[in-house]
Amino acid sequence: MADKFTYGKAVQAAVKMGDFKRSREVFDLMKKRGVKPNVFIYNLLIVGLCKEQKTRDAEKLFDEMCKRNLLPTRVTYNTLIDGYCKAAELDNAFGLKERMKNENVEANLVTFNSLQGNGSRWVRA
Repeated sequence: MADKFTYGKAVQAAVKMGDFKRSREVFDLMKKRGVKPNVFIYNLLIVGLCKEQKTRDAEKLFDEMCKRNLLPTRVTYNTLIDGYCKAAELDNAFGLKERMKNENVEANLVTFNSLQGNGSRWVRA
């Protein structure tokens, strides 16, 4: 039977190929078979969704992760913040940055580059 590592590699490969449908199928199969996804696997899926500018779906996964008592990492926050900025959803990006602060997850250069670089592009437009 496949373990978390095996499923994670399958999800990662599908995301790298740009096949989000396949990555989601693997994720759903994993859960169906009783293998609990970890933060790394959720992060992979959130990356894939943000690349496709499906920020609502990425947000749902973020919320699901939290409901499963998996704490979002700085990578999780930064990925979703960057996705929001690239989709011109600046209120959501800055709101998530505030949540990050409230959850005692320290912002870093990646956080600020996303907010300044991507965000300022939309502010100027």
